[in-house]
Amino acid sequence: MIGKLKLKLMQRRAFSAYAAGEFEKARRLFRRLLQAQPEAAGMRHNLALTHIALGDYDEAEELLLTELENFGEYYPRVRVLADLYYAAGNREQSREFYERSLEAEAPEEDVALIRKRIEITSDADAFATVMQAHEAFADGNRLMDEKRWEEAIEEFARAAECDETNVHALNNAGTIYLNNLENPAAAVDCFRRALRWAKLPWVVRNLEQAEKAAAEAQQTGQKADAEA
Repeated sequence: MIGKLKLKLMQRRAFSAYAAGEFEKARRLFRRLLQAQPEAAGMRHNLALTHIALGDYDEAEELLLTELENFGEYYPRVRVLADLYYAAGNREQSREFYERSLEAEAPEEDVALIRKRIEITSDADAFATVMQAHEAFADGNRLMDEKRWEEAIEEFARAAECDETNVHALNNAGTIYLNNLENPAAAVDCFRRALRWAKLPWVVRNLEQAEKAAAEAQQTGQKADAEA
């Protein structure tokens, strides 16, 4: 049996991995958490998020529908199903679950994105462009795994251009700028664009880190100029 403290630390590591775009690592950790707490609400939900990020939509759907059946209609549950169907290219079910998300008392900060996606999923041509964004996002993740940072950013930028609500593409681009290319100012821009659509806690944390790094870089530059 895994102790409570160890479970908390594992959960923290899982969320940190997810925030950094390390979805395989996050999936392994969330799977261990589910095995340790199979009856706890949210365990399947969190694991399903990693499956969605990795394109394993069938596995994610099974986990999420089980969570919905076990614990009932609740905004985060119907919302993540809407996001799943959106990513999987199921336009009709995506629109249905986004509409159900609004009915399930969606938080005010999420309403703009949900309404935008209801608009997109009501138009077959607009939704076809979203599918191009998903392809670019998948290519970006592959290039990110291969540590081809500049090429990955190009694909994430293309994904965000095809679908301005693609928060994960913007977050991943910002993560690369911050952690791999030492360009915190560009990272700040990516994270702020992502937060326009969704106030995700890990994106908020990433923005805080990027703003701190950008301020430190600016101070270092000013000091170097003064000494020159």
